[in-house]
Amino acid sequence: MQEKLIISNILTLQKNLIEILVHGVIESSTNNVTDLLRTQLNDNLEMQNKIFKFMESHGWYNIENAPEHKIQAAINKLNSN
Repeated sequence: MQEKLIISNILTLQKNLIEILVHGVIESSTNNVTDLLRTQLNDNLEMQNKIFKFMESHGWYNIENAPEHKIQAAINKLNSN
């Protein structure tokens, strides 16, 4: 069980880092910095996906499919704006 907690914390940290990198890409003022941050962002997105797949394969991250009526309601809401 401790392994699940550790990997959960790593996933959370990874998501936080991605959020910081997104803001960095948006706010950067030079192409060199933007390119560097974008590369780091893409690398970290890949790592986050690997962590997620690892957790999912161990049954530690369960995905629940949304009911069709909720999906349609969300689409309708977006289309009405």
